[in-house]
Amino acid sequence: FAPDGITTWSSNEVGAGQEVPHFHLHVYLRRVGVQFPLRVQAPEQPVSDELLATSADRIRRALAELLAEA
Repeated sequence: FAPDGITTWSSNEVGAGQEVPHFHLHVYLRRVGVQFPLRVQAPEQPVSDELLATSADRIRRALAELLAEA
């Protein structure tokens, strides 16, 4: 996805608002000029399964490449 940068955010345990203890990591792809934290709003129309599948495939391929290099 060629972001300008990446921000990670982890909020764990009761003091951080978790009800069920587990490791949870948010990965935010960043673009220069876009404020953070993001103001996420639900889209007026759901994102199509086709668009989501395309993005999921790109992520799977990138992970496979990383694992092949390891």
